[in-house]
Amino acid sequence: VNTPATFNDELMFLREYLEPQNNRVFIHHQLRLPEDEETARAMVNEFLGKVLEQGGEGVVIRDPMSPWMPKRHKGLLKHKPFSDREVRVVGQPGHRR
Repeated sequence: VNTPATFNDELMFLREYLEPQNNRVFIHHQLRLPEDEETARAMVNEFLGKVLEQGGEGVVIRDPMSPWMPKRHKGLLKHKPFSDREVRVVGQPGHRR
C-alpha cells in the first residue's frame, strides 16, 4: 500500500536535501503550534506581526499530518488581517475585445 507523504514527511525530506544547496532555494520558517488554543493563538498573532513588519501579507497554518498536496486543500488555513476576494475581469470600459 502506497501511503501519501504527510507535510511533516515532505518537510524533513526537503530540509535534508536543500541543506547543501546554495542560498537561492530555502524553506520558510516553520513553527509547531502547541495544543493549548490560547497559547497557539498568541504564537500565531506574534508570528503574523513579524511577517507583516517584513512586508508579508499573512501566514499559512497547516495540519502537519495531512497528506502533502501542492495546492489548496482542507488541511490548510490562510490567516491574514484583511479579507480579499478572487475575481475575474471580463472587460474594461472603452476597450473592445
